[in-house]
This record gives sequence, C-alpha cells and structure tokens, in this order.
Amino acid sequence: SATGAIEGQNFLATGNLVSLSEQQLVDCSSEYGNNACNGGLMDNAFKYVKDSNGIDTEASYPYVSGETGDANPTCRFNLKEAVVRVTGYIDLPRGQVSELKQAVGHYGPISVAINAGLPSFMSYKSGVYSDDQCSSDDLDHGVLLVGYGEENGIPY
Repeated sequence: SATGAIEGQNFLATGNLVSLSEQQLVDCSSEYGNNACNGGLMDNAFKYVKDSNGIDTEASYPYVSGETGDANPTCRFNLKEAVVRVTGYIDLPRGQVSELKQAVGHYGPISVAINAGLPSFMSYKSGVYSDDQCSSDDLDHGVLLVGYGEENGIPY
C-alpha cells in the first residue's frame, strides 16, 4: 500500500502514472523495522524511501517476492534508477473517519492498515466488508484507500 500511495502522490504532482517497485521495499527496508516477505509498516517504508532518496520503477526492480524463498533478500536499489522521491509523510489520527475522508479527498490515495486476519475477511468476495469482531487494535494488513461513498445504504 505504501508503494501505491507514493505512485498516487507522484501522479497528482506530475500527471505521470509510474509503476514503482514493491520489491525494493521488501528487499531494502529491513533496517527500518520491516520484515521482507513477513510484512512491515507503511511508515517504515515511507521513511526508507525518504532516507534513500528515492524508489525505482517496477520495470527496473521487478517484483519477485515469494519466488525466491529468500528470507533475507539482497537490496539491489540503484539510486540512478530512482524516479520518485518522498519528501515527507504524515500520520492521521486513528479512528477519525471525517479526517480520513477529508485527507483522501484533498491529498489522494492513502496507505491504511486494516484487520485482515478474520475468517470472514479470508472469504470476502464483494461489497462493503463488515464484521463485528473486527478490531482497530489488531491491524495486520496495509491497503490503499482511494475513495469513499455509500453502497446500498452502507457507508464505506
């Protein structure tokens, strides 16, 4: 989701939609607290890209995670291939739906964390996902928020 948020911000700034390298974040951000194929946090990814002065394109640093089975991947980032830089990022207050709506409407795509570990999520197929057991304290998956609205009277 971090890569998608950076892609969205770059598109809004330049008008060019460039696919960026998720694999670079998998391979290179472990020193920032991320755990390669075992996950990580979007703030760690943003900080890594900011401190590294950029992120490569998907074409120059393609996604191969899972194919190698390497728990300790080698970072192959080449600053000369970096096409987008991150100058900063902000965290929104947890649970503030109105602020989240305002931010996505004003700034564009936002990287958010959700509770995706419930059996109902694993079998989710379509529509607005909802489960009373969902916890805002058990966040385990990053997704890209691109908008909000209402479907069949249910806000999302």
